[in-house]
Amino acid sequence: MSSNVIKIGRQIKNETLIDTNTIKLSNLPYNDVPSDYMREKEIDESYRKTLQELVENQSKKTNLENKNTNLPDFSYHSVSQNHVEERDVENNDNYIDILNHMEYGNIPEDFLINHRIQDVQYEIKSEEDNKKKFVNENKKQKSCNIDYEVYKQLLERYIFKCHEGMMYLYDEENGCFRELSDNKLRVIIRSKWPAGIEQLLNKRKVEDIIDRLKSNEEIQMNEDQFDKYTHLINFKNCVVDVLSGKILPHSPKYCFKSFINAQYDLNTSKGETFIKFIRQCTENNKHKMKLIQEILGYVISNYTTAKKFFVFIGQPHSGKSTLLDVLKEIVGKEYTTAIPIHQLGERFMKAKLFQAKLNISGEMTDGELKNLDTLKAITGNDDIIAENKGKDPFTFKCKAKLIFAGNHMPRLYKLDSTSAFFDRIIFVLFNNSVPEHERDYRLKEKLLAERDYIVVWAVQGLKRLIKNNFVFTECEESRRFKNQYIKEVNTVLDFIETRCILDVHDSKIRIHKRDLYEAYINYCKDNCVKALDKYEFFTEIKKFPVEARKFRYNGSTPLEGFIGISLKERFGKKEMSY
Repeated sequence: MSSNVIKIGRQIKNETLIDTNTIKLSNLPYNDVPSDYMREKEIDESYRKTLQELVENQSKKTNLENKNTNLPDFSYHSVSQNHVEERDVENNDNYIDILNHMEYGNIPEDFLINHRIQDVQYEIKSEEDNKKKFVNENKKQKSCNIDYEVYKQLLERYIFKCHEGMMYLYDEENGCFRELSDNKLRVIIRSKWPAGIEQLLNKRKVEDIIDRLKSNEEIQMNEDQFDKYTHLINFKNCVVDVLSGKILPHSPKYCFKSFINAQYDLNTSKGETFIKFIRQCTENNKHKMKLIQEILGYVISNYTTAKKFFVFIGQPHSGKSTLLDVLKEIVGKEYTTAIPIHQLGERFMKAKLFQAKLNISGEMTDGELKNLDTLKAITGNDDIIAENKGKDPFTFKCKAKLIFAGNHMPRLYKLDSTSAFFDRIIFVLFNNSVPEHERDYRLKEKLLAERDYIVVWAVQGLKRLIKNNFVFTECEESRRFKNQYIKEVNTVLDFIETRCILDVHDSKIRIHKRDLYEAYINYCKDNCVKALDKYEFFTEIKKFPVEARKFRYNGSTPLEGFIGISLKERFGKKEMSY
């Protein structure tokens, strides 16, 4: 103990103790202790304040846990009653033990001071414990409700939608709802809060908030509620009604899931490079220019009414790849997939089309095309069953437009029995291959600088397409190419055209099935093409105006054959006679 403490203690002792030569406390009954002595033992307010100052000094030296405790802020009477009673009993026992074994004058001089210091320390510590308990209980109460409070704040700050457990957040800048993964949602939940609140958001509470959001009935959506206003197109700066021509502000009520990455500005006149490029690609063919204009307008819209997919055919450096690259940037890379035509039917590929607005692929294989049913379902707005790896299958209607590009079309593995496949193809031919010394390697960059003009030009084509009931402008060149392709993939058509005679009115024109199929096999060998099996071959034959009947061959047993079709003389058997 410091000298100051000893000095004060001696002063207290000299002022309060009676003559030790006249009285020995151990010889007196406890109740006979002089009342003057007991009164003198009472510590007045000034003595208490002095002891508090001593405690402050001692607390600094002993490094108590709460160094910032402000003693004057504590009320002595706020100390818990149980604590005071326990301390009184303990103090009384200590006093009696010392008084019973020592003369009063022999009591150690530090005893009174140290004991009173301990009393005040216990009182202060109890007050501190009460304060900590209150703070902790308050924090605990706030912590219990923090997940619900954050959940409410999120609904006030943001606009959410939920479809089949997938969360979407409204992007005010671009006027559309963007898909939110659970990880992105966790980032939003933990961000932009004061540090104290963020510390309370443990993993369990964050997951509880996510569960609350996903189960909120008010934000649930059906798939057909997204992009349901097909006559509206969402651009970066506005929404365009292509039917009325009105320009509208962005709004979450339209429920767009994408936006066109361009400004819609009717006053823009910067399109010289694009017009020159289109004229070069089409060789100034006005019908082909209109067809491309309608295709671009259809692609940037939400319409699926036409039930078509598009194939750009042409030599390298003819402009088809450049046009598709520009279109991909305008639609947005995040809304564009690149599934080749021969992979569309594969197990996990269809699921990639779920959020897509456009699928562009420049890969055309030499193999046979097998997935005709998938192509027809995608373009026909039919329900499609898709599956992500490790997830449950789901059903959706594909809204993505399909564009493929290459130098040639693949053959079909199996002939389309309904001809719907051929009806849904629109070919665009790019015949003008630009010589190397005339190529502009900054052409794509220049075209993207005119994207605002391109979308206005495309909307004009869309309006014309709508007016024509979604019948695209016919280009004679495209029509001839399609007919030629049909003949190539449907070997029966070319076989009949080149090696058969058709006349349903002449009963002498007839042939047995076995002879007709044998002639077809020879045709396929001569042209190095794959032959259809018998069932497929005769299914195609029955589409022509022929009559199936049994008849004799040179007096033999009647065999099945067709009346109204026969082989040309140089391809038939000389001895054949019916």
